[in-house]
Amino acid sequence: MYHKNSQTTTGQSPETMNKNSTEQHAPPFHFISNSVKKGSRSLIAAFLFLPLALSSISCEDSGMVGSGIDTDDEKITTTEIEITDLEILSGNGFSGQLGSSSLGQVEDPFFGDLFSIALLKPSITLDPDLETFDDDFEMRLRLVFNPLKYGDETSVSEYNIYEANQRWRGREITYNTPISFDETNLIGSFNVTDETSVDVDLNEEWVNRYRDFYNSEAADRDSVYNFEFPGLAIVPANQNERMDFLRHQPASSDTAGVRITRFIIENVEDTVQIDMPLMDWASSMTRSNAPESTDEYFVLHNTLENVLKLTLDIDEDQFVGQDIINAQMVFYTDPDVESTTPVSFNRPNPTLLRAHIFDTEPLDVTAEIFTSQAISSSTKNSDEGAYQVNVTNNLLSNLYGDRDLLPIYFSLQNTNGLLYSSQFINENGPANRTPRLIITTINTEN
Repeated sequence: MYHKNSQTTTGQSPETMNKNSTEQHAPPFHFISNSVKKGSRSLIAAFLFLPLALSSISCEDSGMVGSGIDTDDEKITTTEIEITDLEILSGNGFSGQLGSSSLGQVEDPFFGDLFSIALLKPSITLDPDLETFDDDFEMRLRLVFNPLKYGDETSVSEYNIYEANQRWRGREITYNTPISFDETNLIGSFNVTDETSVDVDLNEEWVNRYRDFYNSEAADRDSVYNFEFPGLAIVPANQNERMDFLRHQPASSDTAGVRITRFIIENVEDTVQIDMPLMDWASSMTRSNAPESTDEYFVLHNTLENVLKLTLDIDEDQFVGQDIINAQMVFYTDPDVESTTPVSFNRPNPTLLRAHIFDTEPLDVTAEIFTSQAISSSTKNSDEGAYQVNVTNNLLSNLYGDRDLLPIYFSLQNTNGLLYSSQFINENGPANRTPRLIITTINTEN
């Protein structure tokens, strides 16, 4: 079970929440100094020479590292090292109580066949305006959609709502965890094209069972509800060709009213309407037929099904008489993924690559990434199709610190309920686009 943090409760990663934090996106030639282990005079010298180095670097060019260096200054040197020791870790991130929930199905030739069921469970917390859920009150489900779609945007999505067959918890369920449902008991159904919200009438027998729990005065009311009322499963029909996303958090553009998925309880005659929030929510998303990573390409998903592990084991003898003032890890994406995608097929476009470092090897890497802040991150350079992540801190620690080498774990985007994937070029990919470490040094002997 995960602990809630700013990423899981707002849909944003911690590094995008606080612009004053040193943990936010690292621009070119920005030196991250927190958590560096001091272990030698060379490490200290890097700090002392940093102001001089920065005065010799032009920041006018917004391209990749190296393009803004003043080549007339002989003290400044840029070294490129091709990186080959990449390890892809497999796992699954948490899929519940996120900013969005996925539902639908899509066949993506690059990233596999995705099938997702949305799981929803209404709260039974007594509303001050609804002391008793009487028989003259009705209940329906209001689904609010994120405008983002994954798949054929022109298609119509058809969904059936059933009762889940098993107990689930949003703070425990992970991606690629199937949840069964009772197909013999249809609770509701609906279609959606480009609507921002859809109201769904619910089976009367199911509503009456919920009504009994809401009105119960038993001491064990809450615990019995948790165990005996598993909630709803929204299941895509077989002909669906896209993934939709339910909203569970208001957007900054919302001007009035509640713009999130919820249940509505109302008495039409008395014009009384109650917004009943969700007690719990999740997605049961499974991926199949996904292409395997090769020595030419590797794939990352923001669901943390794949995480890249990299240890910068660089020979410090290469930098005798020099001090490292900046190190950037560069990864290029495969341009064929976008160029071969059909016009009507929309794939959410990832723009963020994050880096995590842990003092000890995590027992569950995906859980640690999900619940902790990134030490560095990079937005994608759209012109180059590349991410450039500042790893200066880690490289200096590995070279000159007095502890074991610490690997860096790279993950895509944020785990926020939306679905992002990206294919990266590996060590045997096209020339000049393989992973590389770009190190900027200053000569201390001249």
